[in-house]
Amino acid sequence: MKYALSFYNKLKAAHNYKPTAKVASPVTLIKPTENYAKLSADYGLSEVCTSKIDIVTVNGDHRTILTGDSVEKIATVLEQLTV
Repeated sequence: MKYALSFYNKLKAAHNYKPTAKVASPVTLIKPTENYAKLSADYGLSEVCTSKIDIVTVNGDHRTILTGDSVEKIATVLEQLTV
């Protein structure tokens, strides 16, 4: 029950959050090819960002993108962002 309540509170906080300003920095979204949630292509980031959002898609789902070739692609993207 403790974990379910914690998860519920996180969802509630995210739902109730209303940003007071927009992000003006470059934003890169790394997302999986398999997603069961019905979200916009940029996961709604364009609503809180003023600049273009770069979207990188990697094979897998929420968990499997952190394995194999997908994690290598993520590492490459992150390395390019730090240069």
